[in-house]
Amino acid sequence: MTEWFMCLFSRTLPWSSVLRVWDMFFCEGVKVLFRVGLVILKYGLRPQVLKRCPGMYETLQALRNIDHGVMAEGFLLFQV
Repeated sequence: MTEWFMCLFSRTLPWSSVLRVWDMFFCEGVKVLFRVGLVILKYGLRPQVLKRCPGMYETLQALRNIDHGVMAEGFLLFQV
């Protein structure tokens, strides 16, 4: 799972956020990667977004179009 999360975050997050997540990963371990994933899901799929997603396909499309503010370094790391 760790390799998958590292690959996922490096392809979707802004580079400054990726570097901070990696720093935290090297200092604190694997739990950081799961926390980052949970924060992205929590704030990327807010209730108003989920109301527009009746099925799995729509939910995955919503995850592909997460607001950049959620993935910004300052917001993401503060929530983690």
